[in-house]
Amino acid sequence: MDPIHPLTDLVDRYLTQHCARGSSRNTIARYEATFALFARFLAEQGTAPDSRALTSETVERFTVWLRATPIRLQRGTSQRSEAGIHAHLRDMRAFVRWLTEEGVLTRPVRVALPKLPERLFPILATAELASVWESKYLTGRSALATRNRALVALMLDTGLRRSEVAALRLEDVSLDDCLLTVIGKGNKQRRVPFSTSVMHLVRDWLAVRGQEPGSLFWLSSAGVRTVFRRIQEETGLERFHPHQLRHQAASMMVRANADVFAVQRILGHADLATTQRYVTQNDADIRAKHAAASPFERLQGILVVDAPPARKRKRLSLAEK
Repeated sequence: MDPIHPLTDLVDRYLTQHCARGSSRNTIARYEATFALFARFLAEQGTAPDSRALTSETVERFTVWLRATPIRLQRGTSQRSEAGIHAHLRDMRAFVRWLTEEGVLTRPVRVALPKLPERLFPILATAELASVWESKYLTGRSALATRNRALVALMLDTGLRRSEVAALRLEDVSLDDCLLTVIGKGNKQRRVPFSTSVMHLVRDWLAVRGQEPGSLFWLSSAGVRTVFRRIQEETGLERFHPHQLRHQAASMMVRANADVFAVQRILGHADLATTQRYVTQNDADIRAKHAAASPFERLQGILVVDAPPARKRKRLSLAEK
């Protein structure tokens, strides 16, 4: 039988090793939220908050509880999405796997992840992108408009995460090479190219900003989100947020026949499957791709397709039937 450990001690050890590995603050905060929910679930069930609670049956009941319990108790109607439930259970799976590797758990604990529905992520149409570019927050010669033009153009061109663009510093930008040095998830560094058109917009902003070291756009992650929210409110778009431009960039690069492996490196995805989920292609995209690679069209020079016309069948009279 496994020794009994308080869950708070195990959680503290788990989060400490994440900090030692250099996991981002957002990752740690997500784990903290999951473990807080699990502790709340155990309290409501009257289950002792120790390692004995980590069983397949308890995790299964936790899954049911996540579906049945609203996110905001005071409202009582805000149900969790399948993606949110999937994320919490993914955290629990990583936790029990680590406990097994550490020898804390010797019995198997099964954490079943719900199957996520495959849906196309809505991206902006060309007309909607034009309305963004015509926003009062991006037009004119003011310092803020100059900065916002460079910000939005760079994010659309590269698919940078909101946290990544907020963390960019002047020394991370090479205008001569049109390259960024980006620190992504897991403290991983990558080089990301951008176009010459974006380079001119960034150069315009630097003429206003100056060359002193520090934050490239003088914006925190929350500040980037505020810029996008103001543009959305002014344009009346149903949705417009930084992560949407990440999907937008991936989809537009693939539409322009960019290699999906190159797109993976640009976006900083560890898994190619993640990149593929970011790409949205509509019916017109699929038709164009099929027309360019139609197997039958490629065989037209080989196959004999000129068949003789079908003989007209003789119509039987009633007497012959």
